Parts: sequence; C-alpha cells; structure tokens
Amino acid sequence: SAQRARGGYMDMAKAVADLSTNAKDAFPDPRKTVEFVEGMQKLFVIGGTSNTNKQMAMLQLQQALASGRLQGDEFRSITENAPILQDMIAKTMGITRGELKKLSTEGKITSDIIKRSILDNMDEINGRFEQMPKKWGDHFTDLKNYALKKLNPISDAIGNLANSAEQSSESVLCSLYVLRLNFYWRRERLWQRQSRIGRKRQLLLH
Repeated sequence: SAQRARGGYMDMAKAVADLSTNAKDAFPDPRKTVEFVEGMQKLFVIGGTSNTNKQMAMLQLQQALASGRLQGDEFRSITENAPILQDMIAKTMGITRGELKKLSTEGKITSDIIKRSILDNMDEINGRFEQMPKKWGDHFTDLKNYALKKLNPISDAIGNLANSAEQSSESVLCSLYVLRLNFYWRRERLWQRQSRIGRKRQLLLH
C-alpha cells in the first residue's frame, strides 16, 4: 500500500494503527482503514502537500473521524493543509466549497461522508495519481520502504490484519497495539543504525 501510494512505510503504518484504534467506530474494518490511508496519501501526492501539512491534516482528520464530525478547527485545518480533500468531500455531497463551509458549522460533515469521499472516489484518485510524475523524494522513499521491509516486514502484519475479516474487535485492537509497539521499536533501531553510519562516515573523513 505504501509503495503504491509513494508514502512512507512507517508513517502509513502509524496512520492505519492510529485510525483503527482512535476512530474504531468509523473504521471497524481494518481493510477499509488501509484503503482510506492509501487514498489520502495519493491525494497528498496529487495536491503536492508538504510533509508538515500532511501531518497536520492527518492529525485533524483523525480527531474529526473519532468525534464523528468534521467541523471547527478540524475543518479549518483541512481547508488549509489538504484543500484537495475538501474538494472531494464537496463532490461527494454534491455541493460547492462555500456550501461545505456552512454545513461544517452545522456539524453535517459526518465521518461516513469523509470515508465515502475517499473510498467511493478511488477510481478518480488513482487515475489522477498515475498521471503524477515521480520526484526524487519519491525514489528515496521507495528505498527507505525497501530497507524497512527487509529489517522487519511490518506490512505483513498489516496485511494479515486487513485480510482477517473474522477477528473480533478485541483481537483487532490487541493486534494494533502490538503493531504500534513494533513500529516505535523498529523506528528507534533505524535511528540508531543511521546514527552509527553517520559517526563512521565522520571518522573516515578525518
């Protein structure tokens, strides 16, 4: 999923785990969570969204999905950091941006509408995404994803979770908790590895 969407492997794994845990009412099916996060990442690529704006948008979006509505600070953050998502929501509701703003103050942009704005428009999102040329940063992300997968295939854990439709909600939450612990442990190992490589390079230069 991360490779298809040109997204950071660990970033997307964390987004999936956070949404499934904190917005479990909106995402009872982990497979849909993975698809939603992939769609969001592709929208970020289409819109040329910076990493900082991407993080802000995902944080506010997670809070909106957890509360069941997109309004207030969350809506303002989305319009500033991910205006392309705003367009997709307006399209799904069949209204203009101006009308969307009014509906946000009335609490009528529900989590179900937000989900459908991505999941029901994946064909359009994929079509637009495929027209976007790869940047140098995308190639670097591919390399990092490959390295992380070799270290420990967390994607297999997500895949197993997403493909298991028979799991109880308690089992899903337990799996996600273990996955998050694994995520932070592997990230720390990667940072330590990079730090050691950096020190060796400095010694060689001297």
